[in-house]
Amino acid sequence: MTMKHVPTYFAMVIAAFMASCSASSRPYTGKSLPYASMKGGQSLAIRTTAYSDKENEAGGRYGNKNAIGLPLRYGRVRSAAADWSRFPLGTQFRIAGDKSLYVIDDYGRGLVGTNTIDIYKPTLSSMRAWGVRNVNIQIVRWGSFSQSMKVLAPRTKYEHCRQMARDIARRARI
Repeated sequence: MTMKHVPTYFAMVIAAFMASCSASSRPYTGKSLPYASMKGGQSLAIRTTAYSDKENEAGGRYGNKNAIGLPLRYGRVRSAAADWSRFPLGTQFRIAGDKSLYVIDDYGRGLVGTNTIDIYKPTLSSMRAWGVRNVNIQIVRWGSFSQSMKVLAPRTKYEHCRQMARDIARRARI
């Protein structure tokens, strides 16, 4: 496949995936993730890192917006980023010992292909203080692969977005 055919191919894959999903944004059932056996009350050990909108990355063009164009959150509900083929858009979780609810509403190029979750921090000092931590999380609600694909569809010119879309399609067996 030549590079000029890549957008067409991914448009077809995404269209097939969307057609196979119901029109609703049902939460992901967990059947194809390695964490599928998780039940309520069980926790998952996961590697976390932190990021901040104050970082000077890639021209800083995203500012304090997440991947769906809304402001990054840091309060009772907090933003987090992950590979959407592993933790789909909208996945909600809690970190053991933290009362906050985290929601996957962002992704990052460096997260694709990993089980790492990037926790949003509003300042560089709080980001650096978090560093890298292995924590136990409890999934409150799985997000939606179909919603993830809707956001990724117009972004497949970027390799990391194509990779997430391919991985979602493979897990959904399109």
